[in-house]
Amino acid sequence: MNRTQRILQYLDKFSDYFLMTILGVMGVVLFAQVFFRYVLGAPLIWGEELARYLHVWIALMGIRFGLKYKAHLNISFVYDRMSARVQQIIDIVVDSFLILCILIYFPGAWNFFINQATILSPAMEINMGLVHAPVLLGFIGALIYMVNNLIRNIMNLRQKASGTLSQGGGN
Repeated sequence: MNRTQRILQYLDKFSDYFLMTILGVMGVVLFAQVFFRYVLGAPLIWGEELARYLHVWIALMGIRFGLKYKAHLNISFVYDRMSARVQQIIDIVVDSFLILCILIYFPGAWNFFINQATILSPAMEINMGLVHAPVLLGFIGALIYMVNNLIRNIMNLRQKASGTLSQGGGN
């Protein structure tokens, strides 16, 4: 395994544990919110707001997670019936399109982040830039994953094509 793959593997593990931790914290906050509201009769002022912000983090940081496990929606009925070579070509086209979309949306996400960094949240009074940072982090994580995936798919397609040609498949 080369150095780049080790770094990406480390980032994957860190991101997975980070998402699990945020999900756990969100569960504890929601449980505490329900307990304080219905058992003690004194709701937490900050509980709902924190849970909402953690949900934003989970959703936007989970972009890379969904890409890694191919958990996003697709039409597998058609895709699964295609040859392996056509599937690889479709993967390359889709990865290229997603990279292009991320690059198009990133400047707007950056401007949004900068604008939000000047605002404080109502209950917790934390910088809203921190709340919306996963927009940028999610895009960056997805971009790194997609570029790596695109390179790997292109290399696999080239290897299979050269293997087919060297075996006399081009008659």
